[in-house]
Formats: sequence, structure tokens, C-alpha cells
Amino acid sequence: FGALVDRHACVVWGCLPAFDGDPAFCALLSPREHEGGDFAIELEDFTGSEQHYLANTAILRTVLRDRHGGEVEVLDFAPRYRQNGRFYRPPGLVRKITPLAGAPRIRIRVPPA
Repeated sequence: FGALVDRHACVVWGCLPAFDGDPAFCALLSPREHEGGDFAIELEDFTGSEQHYLANTAILRTVLRDRHGGEVEVLDFAPRYRQNGRFYRPPGLVRKITPLAGAPRIRIRVPPA
């Protein structure tokens, strides 16, 4: 599974069950906001963000900030682990959301594609 996550922690492109499959999230192609399918984590009163990969991993870390000093961390990764001597890579995306500061208010939105 491969996904494109924008600076707002929104999955704007992703195909299932594999990278060459049909797009489940395709907002990247939509000219208007909220028109295509996406997987959004919306922070109320959003003011900014920072984004980077954790060192030596394929885990994307996005920190969202609001105007009240609230912060929330979103970690995104596709799972992979050893099973029966091989790497198992189930199709999917794990999104872990953790409040870091203040009392951030989020909305999770997953409209159909």
C-alpha cells in the first residue's frame, strides 16, 4: 500500500489493495476541496504544521498546531512484519493520533471516492 499524505495530515492519494490498484483516496485529482475521496484529520483552528520521516524508518510524523497552543501528532505507516520467515505486508495504513499540548480538537473525515 502506498499513500500520499499532505501537510495537513490528509491522505489525498492511495490505491488499494496495492500501489497499482484502484484509488480509494483520490482528492489529489479534485479541483475543489472535499470533492474526491480522502482521509482527513482536521484540527480546529489550524495554524500550521511540520512533517518529516522518523530517522531510518518509513514512518511519517506530522505535527498539527492550533491558534490556542494545542498540538497533535499523527504517525502514518504501512505495517510490515516477519511471519514464517518472510515479511508480511498487509494492505493498509496505520494512523496513530496523539495529543501533544493543550486541548486540541480534531475531526476525522473519510468521504467516499
